[in-house]
Amino acid sequence: MYYVPNNAVLSIAGDITIKEAKELVKKYFDEIPRGSGPILRPTSVEPINPGEVRDSIKVKDQLPLVVQAYHIPAQGTKDFYAIDMLNKLLADGSSSRLNRAIVEEKELALFSSAFTYETEDPGLTMAFSLANMGS
Repeated sequence: MYYVPNNAVLSIAGDITIKEAKELVKKYFDEIPRGSGPILRPTSVEPINPGEVRDSIKVKDQLPLVVQAYHIPAQGTKDFYAIDMLNKLLADGSSSRLNRAIVEEKELALFSSAFTYETEDPGLTMAFSLANMGS
């Protein structure tokens, strides 16, 4: 149902002409039949979480991983892009603020990062750090 040509995107890059690309697409994909039914999309809505949820998972790893997740608006909203930009500022690359403060200066973590799940429905942003020995 989902893996059909009418629900797919094909990206082509490189040293190729439009004519060559169309010929190759036709050669390799022309015989694949189109989907016959509508593409079903989920309609359920997750209830709002009114408070904080904390959990600890004990494993035999020597270094703890701290993960924080927060609900965020859907991709395409102004608030989503503000949160994504904040993640880039705080956690993107070795010069990011989290990396400089937590990894380099205070040496509390070996690694620290954050990212935003880009989804068409409201989703999550996550921040995580791998704690240093003795932290």
